Amino acid sequence: MVLGLVFGVSVILYIFDVPIIPSSTQITPTVSIPTIIPSQQTGGITNIPSIAPTTILPTSTALRTLSETVNYSVRRIPENMAVSIMLNGTTVTDLQLSQNPGSGESAGYQDAFAAEIKSYVIGKNIKDINVSRIAGASYTTDAFMQAIKKMQTNI
Repeated sequence: MVLGLVFGVSVILYIFDVPIIPSSTQITPTVSIPTIIPSQQTGGITNIPSIAPTTILPTSTALRTLSETVNYSVRRIPENMAVSIMLNGTTVTDLQLSQNPGSGESAGYQDAFAAEIKSYVIGKNIKDINVSRIAGASYTTDAFMQAIKKMQTNI
């Protein structure tokens, strides 16, 4: 039985790579955990995506919102559009529109315009925005560009 206990302790010491030393010396066991590098993997996940470093920009100078409201008329019916552009520096990160159509026909054009305009401005420099007749909505597009021109003078 004592032999089995000694053998068991010896196996444990071998597994944890603990040198056998006199009992008067204090023993501090250590465990090494292997590090797996993706190229060393033989099964399972082989493509581990890397995470790009994040740059944090100061919000007081880089992030801001510009807003303008434009009044216009279509066939002598008054309408208006409020445009809010969110910027990171001078790059457009988001766009919000609030439209007030004067008729049902205008509402259709404004809705079509709103559905498409983001693809023309998100990710672009506000100074470079210059669109014409988005979704067939020429009056709405003109009003939008009036708002953008006002905002471009504030950059």
